[in-house]
Amino acid sequence: YRRKRELLFKEKGYFGLEDHKRFLEEDLTGIDIMPFAAHLAVVHLSLQALLYESEKVRIAVWDSTELKPGQVIPAVSRELRVAYRRPTLDIFMKGQPSPEEPYMKKGAVTVEGVGGEEIPLEQADVVVMNPPFTRQERLPKEYKNRLMERLKGYDKYIHGQLGLYGYFILLADRFTKVGGRMALVLPATVLRVKSAEGVRRLLAENYKIEHIITTWQRAAFSEGAQFREILLIARKVRELKESGSSEANPSAKCAITFLKRLPKSLEEAKDLATKIKEFTVSSEAIYEDENLATYRITQGDLKKLVENMFTLIATQNPSLIDLWMKIMAKADKKMAVFHEYLKDVKGEIKRGIETARGGKVQFLTILTDESMAIKKSDVWIATKPDKRALIVKHRFLKKDMSVPLSSVDRALRRISGVKRMDISEKLDYVISKKFTGLEEFLSNSTGKVDTSFIDKWRKYVKERLGNFIVVRRLDISASGSTLLAFYSSIPVAPPGVTWSLKIPLGNDAKVLAMWFNSSLNILQTLINRKETRGAFLQIDEYTLEDFQILNPKTLSEHEKSFLIDIFEKSKGLDFPSILNQLKDRFPARVEVDGAVLRVLGFDEDEVGRILDYLYPALANEIEQLKALMKG
Repeated sequence: YRRKRELLFKEKGYFGLEDHKRFLEEDLTGIDIMPFAAHLAVVHLSLQALLYESEKVRIAVWDSTELKPGQVIPAVSRELRVAYRRPTLDIFMKGQPSPEEPYMKKGAVTVEGVGGEEIPLEQADVVVMNPPFTRQERLPKEYKNRLMERLKGYDKYIHGQLGLYGYFILLADRFTKVGGRMALVLPATVLRVKSAEGVRRLLAENYKIEHIITTWQRAAFSEGAQFREILLIARKVRELKESGSSEANPSAKCAITFLKRLPKSLEEAKDLATKIKEFTVSSEAIYEDENLATYRITQGDLKKLVENMFTLIATQNPSLIDLWMKIMAKADKKMAVFHEYLKDVKGEIKRGIETARGGKVQFLTILTDESMAIKKSDVWIATKPDKRALIVKHRFLKKDMSVPLSSVDRALRRISGVKRMDISEKLDYVISKKFTGLEEFLSNSTGKVDTSFIDKWRKYVKERLGNFIVVRRLDISASGSTLLAFYSSIPVAPPGVTWSLKIPLGNDAKVLAMWFNSSLNILQTLINRKETRGAFLQIDEYTLEDFQILNPKTLSEHEKSFLIDIFEKSKGLDFPSILNQLKDRFPARVEVDGAVLRVLGFDEDEVGRILDYLYPALANEIEQLKALMKG
């Protein structure tokens, strides 16, 4: 309303009651499932002109996913008596609530909170939306089925695990005219997760994406949100059914903007918006001041990033992305996509062990280092292993038991605090087979003696034994986060926050450990992560499969031996936190990185220049993520 009034005033030199009336009765349409939100919107709009009260306001209470252009939202006559109550999706799933429901009926709203006139719906010039971020796991199955029915025609863009916000993007497309714009507040994960790839493809094929805006002051634009948000603005260039028509000009630009601080007033917001708009028509490659930094990418390059657009905002420093691309271009012949390498060596990726198949991992694990027993559920400590059995003690009951070695597999309870690349001598144990005394063991662990799960649990553990471990999820800024991958000469079942891989050749696993723990891979991980909360990052299986790796198969024997020698020198060292390694130029990190870069073809001077830039830049990125989590 305010922006329309501002633009009209610039054009005509005045703004009158007739303009206000037209805005409310014809131009602006608002729909929300929350009666309170709808009623409040009506009140605020009406207050924009104190001398005029409109009886007709295009605001309605409805589940908008039901709606299409051409439909009419009917009038209702029941008073909005309990607008402050929260309705649930279930109320709107099977049509209109019964008269006994404490919520108002669906329909149009007026200032008094009673039913207004019916609202005919049509496509709009601008669709502005802050959709619900509800995860797909929390959507009732029946409601998901309804969403699929309501958005028929978008089937090829819908993934079974798409969050609720994704359906609202499709809804926005349905209501946006060709030539019109949509402006959306979205979770940053929309740029990365596999489930939203169809939505990204829809935008890349049918829109000119004009702006992607994020913030580095705190995790999100919304107060109290822990997950990063973006603002996305896109101009529609064609309808879905016009797939044969021309797409957006591939050389047209999209501005990627990082707000260093959030505006505190409408005036500050306008100032920032003006700067961004001015940059989009300037000849500058990058613009930066104390409030924001922004750069441009072409629509053609955007389309190439459909699988992972998160790279555009993964780092606050765009130069890091540029550095990664340049290094990969030079090192191309030495690199491979991880899934292609795994296919070649018949390797496989399995998620580490967690509570599953009836087995509770925390109560079945036996630690070998009592200092790693940081939770009350860490009850068993191995004290005297011999050739046939482990003597284990209960931390709290001071009770000893004997556990046959034939009934355990090697395991790793947690990765936090694990400081060495080679964990072969730092492994724990996990019960994986029934033995005389298992009932007593379980009784002392959990108070239960049911052992019926053990056969399924044994199969589950055996499937997850591997000799190369890659972190799946961690807080990269935490003091206990030291490495991103671990090697073991003994098959090990790692924790569920990791990926367990069977790499058949021992030397290959050592080379991969060097690569995955290099600063180049830290950068790759930051670029490709699924951001969850601040400095917590997650690498999903499909993401890991697409990682670039230093390919052991294309290295010469001399290059491979050189890397393995550095691995052998570094494997027994205790690494500090990743953040401190970068800040203090930890010698083993410098050796690992230098070896990897030299094998990739960089000379000593180039290695020095890359690391001099990379270490402080990566440390700054991690500290920014840490600040986001706190902010």
